[in-house]
Amino acid sequence: MASPRPCGLSASRRVHTIKGNNRRYGSFRVGGSSHFSRVSCSSSSSSSPSPSSGAGGGGSAAFRPSTAPSSTGNGSVPPTDTTASATSSSSALTSTDAQFGVQLLDKLLDLPTCAQAARNLVVQAQWGQLATTMSTQHGRRAGYPFSSRVAFAVDNDGCPLLSFRPLYTHPRNLRSDPRCTLSVSAPGWSIGASRSVTVTFFGDLYELPQNLQEPAHQEFAQKLGRSKVGCQTASTYWRMHVINDIYFVGGFGTLEWVDVGEYLRTRPDTIVEEHFLEAVEYLNKSYSDKLTRQLEADATTVLSVDARGFDVLCRRGNLTKLERFAFSAHACSIDDVQSNMAMLDFK
Repeated sequence: MASPRPCGLSASRRVHTIKGNNRRYGSFRVGGSSHFSRVSCSSSSSSSPSPSSGAGGGGSAAFRPSTAPSSTGNGSVPPTDTTASATSSSSALTSTDAQFGVQLLDKLLDLPTCAQAARNLVVQAQWGQLATTMSTQHGRRAGYPFSSRVAFAVDNDGCPLLSFRPLYTHPRNLRSDPRCTLSVSAPGWSIGASRSVTVTFFGDLYELPQNLQEPAHQEFAQKLGRSKVGCQTASTYWRMHVINDIYFVGGFGTLEWVDVGEYLRTRPDTIVEEHFLEAVEYLNKSYSDKLTRQLEADATTVLSVDARGFDVLCRRGNLTKLERFAFSAHACSIDDVQSNMAMLDFK
């Protein structure tokens, strides 16, 4: 089976390069210059590959908190953390206009696979858009889709966990038909916003048994903060036991059905799982002005960070763009992020 294609980009992009020593990045070798620093998600149209079915098995029936030992519970190989730290010499930031194909840009930018990007995203985000089918209890509205914004968490397998009050519409719909979709967007972007990064789960959502309600509650408290969930004693927790399909929309020209088995075997990057908020806060506090000058923008905000780089929301007048900066070495700690940023020479 061919290896999964990393999150790609459309053919025409403005690529910024970091000049440095001759190094090897994966299977792609660059001499004298390593073209790795930045690419922008421009407003030009991107290619849309026809979706091929990515259906696969779902998560295990038993809920396991995300702090549990890594295993998928469905006979698959335990996931491993792919992040690694490394060092490199100082470098200067330059830019070039280039025309590259999708596969070449994937190698140049060291982008994560779509499964890895989706796994990171569900750890970063706290809110999603849940759509269920109206049950016969709703009379003439039966059969119509019903969608609303919901808070969510994920367990160790990456399966979504949701919380509902007894009188909410969604649990009544799900007891009649467990099929649903959950769309999760990158923090700082709204669902459906132009060029936003979104992952959509197609699956079956079931109420957890009584003995697993408390572990699910603790998982919510860990992700959302105890002040937000501490008073929800009347809430019940639900889990997407079966994930049938995962659709990933990348902010860099990617539209792809993700293999469910690969997603369940993938672990989020260490920097995302353990230091995400701290890393984003550090980048915004220490580099906001420098990024704004470098990108010649009116304002910039770092939205997310992963082992391979970080994404910046860039505003120029009425135009909003997503910019991607790639690290010279994979980062799994705040120290690694600081080391990578120290290598860049800003304007």
